[in-house]
Amino acid sequence: MHTMERTFGAVVRSRRELQSLTQAQLAARAGLSRPAVANIEAGSQRIGLDQVVALAAALGCTGSQLLAEVEANVQTSSGTVDLLSSPENRLELDRVLAKVRHEPGRD
Repeated sequence: MHTMERTFGAVVRSRRELQSLTQAQLAARAGLSRPAVANIEAGSQRIGLDQVVALAAALGCTGSQLLAEVEANVQTSSGTVDLLSSPENRLELDRVLAKVRHEPGRD
């Protein structure tokens, strides 16, 4: 598969492990099979937007947050500094983005 699928899988695996979830637990939350989650994490399965949204919700984030993290990590393979490499940085970014999105007067 392509770099994007592998990177998406790595992001899903990282977020899953950060929450101490098994593949089976994530699969149950997302409405997927455990083998599907394993294939997604391995980067060997193309996924649709419905699966992106389901996985994101199961991991406690939005689809856009998940895809932004994938994009940031793909850019790092091109030489960009990876500010999202640590789980703590990713959680902090998610908190900041959520706060900004919910500020009064912002649409």
